[in-house]
Amino acid sequence: FPSHDSEGGREQQRAISEAMKALNDTENQLVWLYYHLEKTPRDCWRTMGYERTRWYEIKNQTVIKIARYLGLA
Repeated sequence: FPSHDSEGGREQQRAISEAMKALNDTENQLVWLYYHLEKTPRDCWRTMGYERTRWYEIKNQTVIKIARYLGLA
């Protein structure tokens, strides 16, 4: 990844911020818990009130949604 100081780094940060705006509340909560707070998957699905399988489905859908928004999928 380019550094945050480079033009490419700033552009990438803007793109990710825009992609985050496209997520619903559940997807944002997942991203916050799992990627920002670095909670375990188990802690995430318990906090969010989902069973394991459903949580992984939401996680996969969220990753694909962000990748598509960024033009990576």
